[in-house]
Amino acid sequence: MMYTFLIAFLLILCLIMLLIIVSLSQRLDQSRKIQALANMKAQTDALTQLVNRRGFDQYLQIEWQKMLSTTAPLSLLMLDVDNFKHYNDQKGHLAGDACLVDIAKIMKNVIQRHDDTIARYGGDEFAILLPNTSLQNAIRLAENLAEKVAMKYIETSQVSLSIGIASCQSEQLYNQKHACIKQSATQLVSVADHALYQVKKQGKNAVLGQYLTP
Repeated sequence: MMYTFLIAFLLILCLIMLLIIVSLSQRLDQSRKIQALANMKAQTDALTQLVNRRGFDQYLQIEWQKMLSTTAPLSLLMLDVDNFKHYNDQKGHLAGDACLVDIAKIMKNVIQRHDDTIARYGGDEFAILLPNTSLQNAIRLAENLAEKVAMKYIETSQVSLSIGIASCQSEQLYNQKHACIKQSATQLVSVADHALYQVKKQGKNAVLGQYLTP
């Protein structure tokens, strides 16, 4: 009788422990989901629902390290909305916000690969990271984007895109002795930003691509 009672007690105890473990596991899983959602929100631009600047900086470092460990190229597009301030002042802030949202949607429709990162870099400036994409292919994508945005706003003849592109490949970044890489991810941004500046200086609504070299 005593043994029967002891076995029953142990079975009940095991059942209670199992329920506690399941409950803790569910709470941990829920906590992880909440944390993942919080991290995603922290990296998302509220207006366009694109990756924000903080998220872009993290993805840039990740893709840069991937590029260094492979022979695949990495390209970066820096995009600026031409005449946006004038459009925003003339049409109003709501129209200006709608314009940025529309441009973000066009980018999502054109840039559809899972590994690509589209970000709102700040204000009316965007950035697109294109892993495993050559300069030539990046230019084609950029021209497609510029054309679609121009067509969207053809009636106003105001809004367009200026796009600067930087592209690199790990084997092109080593010094002459092939001992170390001199460049960094931030220099990829600098080259794309410089190309964007040249486009804006030369008349806007155009695409210019450059290589990041040692």
